[in-house]
Amino acid sequence: MNLTRNQDHSLRQAPPLNKAVHAWEELRMGEMVEVWAGGSYAYMAYIDDRSNDGQLLWIIEDGTATRTLFLRDDNITLYPV
Repeated sequence: MNLTRNQDHSLRQAPPLNKAVHAWEELRMGEMVEVWAGGSYAYMAYIDDRSNDGQLLWIIEDGTATRTLFLRDDNITLYPV
């Protein structure tokens, strides 16, 4: 079951049809992404900040406003919304 954006994202079982973001250095502040960790949907988030080379990425989780720092080598996949 692949749910659409208008439905409850917490029930998503398959990655979105959009291609994953591979070039973190191209992400813009305020851009919304889906965060997947270990092949499972985790949450929606906004890009807060990033290093110029895209190796460090700060995101803010939608709904909780939790700010998290990720390293490019972390086991997460980002999908544009």
